Amino acid sequence: MEVDRAVALAQMKQAILDLESSADNYEDGTLFRFLAARSMEPEKAAKMFVEYQDWKASIVTSGSISEDEVRDHLDDNIIFMGGLTKEGYRLLVCQGSRHRPITDKLKFEKFLIYMLEKVLASVYEGGKETGNEKLVAIVDLRGVSLKNADARAFITGFQVQQITIVNSEDEKRELVEEIGEDVIPVEYGGKAKFVTIQDFAL
Repeated sequence: MEVDRAVALAQMKQAILDLESSADNYEDGTLFRFLAARSMEPEKAAKMFVEYQDWKASIVTSGSISEDEVRDHLDDNIIFMGGLTKEGYRLLVCQGSRHRPITDKLKFEKFLIYMLEKVLASVYEGGKETGNEKLVAIVDLRGVSLKNADARAFITGFQVQQITIVNSEDEKRELVEEIGEDVIPVEYGGKAKFVTIQDFAL
């Protein structure tokens, strides 16, 4: 499997060069996520990666997204970050009822990039990927109405592997047991406090 992965990564890097781009500043773990998203087909993964680079470059013009650029979304206090789950993944909490319809697509895309990069930075060690770039998200849909109908936009930046719907106290207890009560916010049966993504210290 490791040999196949190494070969696929090498082929993908060559395909990126053939598209007149470069992956020099990206870890293999990042590139492998593109391979996984394209069924381990190097050429398709390379095309997706280059399109991602072009999209990001068109939005992030100064190297990173500042909090001032996404202040409107941050002030809504929709996204919260917690500690690491029992499996070592970062916990993210989204309160869907606070989401407002998107009126400025560019600002929202900047907010998504800000959010994703902060989550990834929180699990890096020495600026390097650790292999734990997956995350666990609790999406609270209580109180969601038609005005929040496009709240699904918050998951567009993620590759979702599993969805668990929690409707009962028993299911809540199972969730707490699986993730860890020291990480789950008190409101959901754990012991942790809510920390907004902008206030979360790296």
